[in-house]
Amino acid sequence: HALPGSKLNVYEYFDGGAEKQSAGRIGIRNCVLAERGARVKLVQIFLAGGRAEVLNDIGAKLEDDATLEVDQIFLGGKNTVSGTLAELQGRRSAFVSNIAYDVEEREKLDLNVIARHAGKKTEAQIDVKGVLRKGSHKLLRATVDFLTGCSGSVGKENEEVLAPVDGSSQANRLQVLASFCDKLQNYGTKAKMSNLPWTLEQLGHVFDAIPLMNQLDNMLQVVDELRTRISYLVQA
Repeated sequence: HALPGSKLNVYEYFDGGAEKQSAGRIGIRNCVLAERGARVKLVQIFLAGGRAEVLNDIGAKLEDDATLEVDQIFLGGKNTVSGTLAELQGRRSAFVSNIAYDVEEREKLDLNVIARHAGKKTEAQIDVKGVLRKGSHKLLRATVDFLTGCSGSVGKENEEVLAPVDGSSQANRLQVLASFCDKLQNYGTKAKMSNLPWTLEQLGHVFDAIPLMNQLDNMLQVVDELRTRISYLVQA
C-alpha cells in the first residue's frame, strides 16, 4: 500500500539453490494499491530449480498520477505461470512491465500481462525480451485494454525473442556485414565508389543484418542490466 505522494521499492528474490535442482512449488501473490501520486517499483527475480513449479500473481490498482513499474526475471523452472493485472483507474496513471527470461530445454513459461485503462490520459508499456532454447515452450499474452471513457490513453507492447538454435545463421549474417565494412574502406573516394563490385541485390542482403545487430545490442544491454540487479540482490 503506497500512500499519496510516497515512493515504494520492493525486491523479491527466489533462489532454487546452488545447483538449481530443487523441486516443489513456489506461490507468490502481490496486491498493490498506489494512491494519488505514489511511485511503486516491484522487482522479482526467479532462479527456480529445473524441477520446480512457480505460480506468480500480481494485481494492482493505480489512482490519479500514480505509477507502477514491474521488473521480472525468470531463469529456470519446470513450469512457470505468471500473471499481472494493472488497473489504471486514475487520471494520468502509468504502468510499465519489463520482463526478461531464459527458458531451458523441457521448461515451460506462461506469461499473462494485462494493462486495463479506465482513467483518462493513462499510459502503459509492456516490454518482453528473452531466450527460448530448443525443446522449451513459452506463451505470452500481453493485453492493453481500453475501456470506455479512457480518452487520451496510450499503450504499447514489444517482444524480442532470441533462439540460440539460430545462432549460427545470425553469426554468418553479422560476418557478412563485417566483411563488407572492411572492404568498403578501400572505396573511400568518389571515383572508387563508382566501381563498387556489389549489386543492389547483394547490398540488400548485407544491410539486412543491421536490424539483427541492433536487436542483439539491445539484448546485451538488457543482460548487463539484469546482471547488475541480480548481483545487488544476491549481496543484499
